[in-house]
Amino acid sequence: MSGKVAPVVIVGAGVAGLSCARALSAAGRRVVVLERARGVGGRCATRRLEGQPLDHGVAFFHGRDPEFLAALRAVPAAAVPGWPARISGSGRPCQPDAFAPGEERLAFAEGVSAFPKHLSAGLDVRLEVEALGVEAAGAAVRVRTGGEVFEAGTVVLALAAEQAQALLATVPGAPPEVASARALLRMSRSQPCLALLALYPEGAPPPEWQACYPEGSAILQLLSHQ
Repeated sequence: MSGKVAPVVIVGAGVAGLSCARALSAAGRRVVVLERARGVGGRCATRRLEGQPLDHGVAFFHGRDPEFLAALRAVPAAAVPGWPARISGSGRPCQPDAFAPGEERLAFAEGVSAFPKHLSAGLDVRLEVEALGVEAAGAAVRVRTGGEVFEAGTVVLALAAEQAQALLATVPGAPPEVASARALLRMSRSQPCLALLALYPEGAPPPEWQACYPEGSAILQLLSHQ
């Protein structure tokens, strides 16, 4: 199929893309969200090993903004307020503000993916659809995928900086505003990391901590026990 038309196409079904889609949908706009993965959430990813949900990427949510906290509390899942409460180690967290006074922390027994799944409810999300290119189509913008082509008056790239750069590089002719956007995106870089998921043998005593930030390690940044 080709020529799918929607007022707004959002590329990326992480929390940012889904939040944008919900706000636009609530304002009466028709929105289509394209996501190359098999599920929503982006870095809010949860896998199950032997029935146990294990988060890799984001381990918990934190904040003090009332609207954000209200959105978390609206998730139909088993909330674990204040998690992690038992901290070991004095290594630097990747999000040090999470432990600042007044900051609230929250996890879900079902895994952090419960939040983006809740945000995606009722939205037109197309999974396993990867955006491969973007080009002008008169007054609209055309997004090419491996199968369908979508046209929209507005396209939102809710992606990591490197992914957004790669997609903007496909725009023919590179208009000045696109070149400026790519220059700004080059100022933001992601750091690659490796997440290891493991299960304790049945009956093994759990660690005393829920989150551990090792001191002086150039390799390990966070250990979490869920």
